[in-house]
Amino acid sequence: MLHYLPGFGELAKFYGWRIVVLSKSACVFSEVPVRYRLSGAVRDDYEQWKQNAIELLIKLHPSAVITSAARPNIYSYAYALPPAEVLIAGYHAQWKKLTDQKIPVGVICDNPVFYPRDVPSCAVRNPENHAAACAMPRSEVMDNLEDPLCAAAQHEEGIFPLELNRYFCNAEICPVIIGNVFVYRDGDHLTATFARTLAPYLGQFTQRILQSTLPENTGAAAP
Repeated sequence: MLHYLPGFGELAKFYGWRIVVLSKSACVFSEVPVRYRLSGAVRDDYEQWKQNAIELLIKLHPSAVITSAARPNIYSYAYALPPAEVLIAGYHAQWKKLTDQKIPVGVICDNPVFYPRDVPSCAVRNPENHAAACAMPRSEVMDNLEDPLCAAAQHEEGIFPLELNRYFCNAEICPVIIGNVFVYRDGDHLTATFARTLAPYLGQFTQRILQSTLPENTGAAAP
């Protein structure tokens, strides 16, 4: 979620929004415990963080909560995550704690994943043609990778999904340079510069969530 912050930061300056950031690396915001791959032990600090985060969000009662997470394959080097259907149920259970408090939840589906390929390293190795040499087929970095987070966000009351795929890829490939800007700073995280270019789309998404919380037929506009 943090790699979208530069885009949301631009929106906050424009609209006068206050953004509260709650983040813990690789801590999937689901009720399903995160377990170490080798030992099977639950990572207790993650579970405590999630509990604290929910309590703080309910206390703050923000206009919206926006969350995201990487696809499970990103975490497989260290953690053992359950099957997709279990993760999806865990996401639903976690988000319900917020929607029950009338806090809408926006969910940003994961972006294309080049990991374990490191995009900047690829560009350095191919200085004359890095745009062509480092691009990847869409099927390898997105279409054939399971995204339980995105699946969980579909057709759920109070949950608003956002898919940005069309801004990352065409029908066949996902480039590493778009609009003369490097998209990735490693194998799966966006550069701050590219994240800022997504601000208009993140803004439309957030406005849609905020509009959903307004009383019907008031003619009022979201902030």
